[in-house]
Amino acid sequence: MDRVIKKHKSIKEFVLKLLKISIPIMIANLFTNVASLIDTMMVGKIDQINFSGVFVATQVIFVINLAIFGSVEGSSIYFSQFLGKKDSKHLRNSFAFKIIATLIVGTISTLIVLIFGRPLAKLFTKNPQEIEVAVKYMNILSISIIPFGINVAISTSLREDHHTFIPMMITFFGVIINILVNYIFIFGSWGMPRLEGIGAAIGTVAVGR
Repeated sequence: MDRVIKKHKSIKEFVLKLLKISIPIMIANLFTNVASLIDTMMVGKIDQINFSGVFVATQVIFVINLAIFGSVEGSSIYFSQFLGKKDSKHLRNSFAFKIIATLIVGTISTLIVLIFGRPLAKLFTKNPQEIEVAVKYMNILSISIIPFGINVAISTSLREDHHTFIPMMITFFGVIINILVNYIFIFGSWGMPRLEGIGAAIGTVAVGR
């Protein structure tokens, strides 16, 4: 009987620990998706050219984001293992590898966007006005590629160390700032210039994506 009680207790503790880790991650992802939806709605209120141009740019940036996350995830496996073993030396090496990998991928991605942004945009649309919006959007967003990679390296390490509340709160405040800055620069509110689709890029850069 005692064994059964201990088993149920351990299962309950495991479930509670799992929820404590996973719920903040789910909420942070929800915040991010809501922000993306609101950004899309705001840009969509301008005109079709800006909407399509921003959409084209985000397709390129999405691929870059996948490359950054991919460069981090491999090291995350070792980071978690060394964390469990309390191997501080190799733990630091794993984190350093994350930073180095994101710097390399981020630098290459930034150069690709700045040099080949227009040819990449032409893969998705032939409309010159949409291409122009996409290129300007990507050029502005290129500023945040490397900082975004470093942010991914740090936030994933915090989550792997079971510190999920801090990344959730950072995401929450980042989303609020993103929506506010986007609204100001997309529509030219509070005396700011009306930048339309380019304003969406500034809002995204303001929070490091």
